[in-house]
Amino acid sequence: MRKQLILIIIMAIVTGLLPLSAITAEAIDIQMEPNVVQIGAFYNGGHVSVSGDIPHDAEVIIQLSGATQDAEFLKKGRVFGVLWMNTDTISFHDIPEVYMLYLPSAISESDLSKEHMPPVGFNALKGQCTLTPAGEDKDLQFQEFIKLKTMEGIYAVKENAVTYHNNMDNKKKIFACELEIPSRMAQGIYTVTTFILKKGKVIQTEDRQLKIKETGLPAMINSLAFDHAVLYGILATLIAIAAGLLTGVIFKGQKGGH
Repeated sequence: MRKQLILIIIMAIVTGLLPLSAITAEAIDIQMEPNVVQIGAFYNGGHVSVSGDIPHDAEVIIQLSGATQDAEFLKKGRVFGVLWMNTDTISFHDIPEVYMLYLPSAISESDLSKEHMPPVGFNALKGQCTLTPAGEDKDLQFQEFIKLKTMEGIYAVKENAVTYHNNMDNKKKIFACELEIPSRMAQGIYTVTTFILKKGKVIQTEDRQLKIKETGLPAMINSLAFDHAVLYGILATLIAIAAGLLTGVIFKGQKGGH
């Protein structure tokens, strides 16, 4: 009798949980378009759209990140109290090559440090990476690192970047976000992570792969440079000689015209 009672309780719990899981999975539907960005001869960056249906009381944070790597930078300092020169090399370990975060209006960058928030943002990166030499001021050097990467356009935290629209179903709303793909992002595989939050807690995450691929002339040049280095060197030399001769002819003609 006792075993039957336990079995009934377990069945009731399972039966009660299944509809909730089905509702949650149905409520969160995410699309990304395109999932491949092509780098052609006249490529100057691009855009990727992320959108979907979410519960009406949910919020969305979207993160675009590249593979982790080691990044080395030259540290500048005064020599003899006068000259401003490179004095040392600083290395950041386990830092993403690209990092962009897109926030809705309800969440600011300062909110990311609150409890239950996902581990995203620059402060989260600082906690995850390590620095050598170990004796360096990590806060100061990381701040300089962020400034440099932000100037390069491959690190950013963008507020008010996720927008919402009403859906015909009052229990849902539509979110939309345009991810900016700067021209400095190299060919490779990147990860777009969508965080769905309710009351500051993550209820679901979804990862999508974004591929940046060279096509046409850039792809041919890249193939020559890495797969046919000798031929690439010969062609580069011939092009440089031809450009020099053409420049000489043009300027000679201009001089003769005077």
